[in-house]
Amino acid sequence: ADGAAAAPLSAASAEAEAGAVHVLRLGPGEELKGSLLSFAARQRLGSAWVITCVGSLSSVRLRLAGATAANALESEQLLERHEPFEICSLVGTISSGGTSCHL
Repeated sequence: ADGAAAAPLSAASAEAEAGAVHVLRLGPGEELKGSLLSFAARQRLGSAWVITCVGSLSSVRLRLAGATAANALESEQLLERHEPFEICSLVGTISSGGTSCHL
């Protein structure tokens, strides 16, 4: 290398070759999907992807894998729990045209 010290990585965001990388930390009680959508809107991100996520939720409402656009909100296509839920991984896409995130 040229001997110049590398710039420190910001906790908020860093420029990457493919675009900007944003690091978010949500506090207890914050709603996951709504917080991601709100952040994307505030940052004026037309589209974004979630690389990874770990943490926990106090309750969760998940659309099951067999759901279709026609039946996605029917109770048998949803899993709803009001208890601690561990997030080991979260990946997906966020855009103004729709959001698809997978736990």
